[in-house]
Amino acid sequence: MEEADVFAHAQDAGFYSLIFLAKALAKRSLGGELKLFALSNHVQDVHGEEELRPEKSTLLGPCLVIPQEFPNIIAKCIDLELPESGRLNEQAVDQLIGEICSADSELFVAHRNAQRWLQTYEPADLPRPGTFAPIFREGGVYLITGGLGNVGREIARHLAKNFRASLILVGLSPLPARASWKKLDRRSSR
Repeated sequence: MEEADVFAHAQDAGFYSLIFLAKALAKRSLGGELKLFALSNHVQDVHGEEELRPEKSTLLGPCLVIPQEFPNIIAKCIDLELPESGRLNEQAVDQLIGEICSADSELFVAHRNAQRWLQTYEPADLPRPGTFAPIFREGGVYLITGGLGNVGREIARHLAKNFRASLILVGLSPLPARASWKKLDRRSSR
């Protein structure tokens, strides 16, 4: 199967199936709590040795967004490590039943080697304002894409004025007429 076909199949089986299911449920205006379980393999990186399939990872987006759009829907993404045969063995079935019957509110769960892994967040210590190295270098050379638009031009002005930077501006807009360059140069020296 070609890469484009593999990607399209993964989108149909994952991303679009969840989107279409959510739309269908919304049309039905079903009351009460609904639980949505998205099963996957090769999506979540737990121990760094998994063979990941990025084309499948797009199913994570709808699992994150659907409960925000439809508060009565609770989603859970369950990533299983399947045996070589691709069929669920008894252990995987037990893990899956345990997840479906669980009352927890975890959104992303992965099972690897009979262990359950949860996505967590930890606070990060950020440097105090003013204690980190400046992003721009005095006399540095900078490429600004979209540099001929209003935002790009203002960034270029700032770098030229404050850092005496050499600039390369790339954009879709044509350069202003040569006759107007002096006028533009005077505006930037304000």
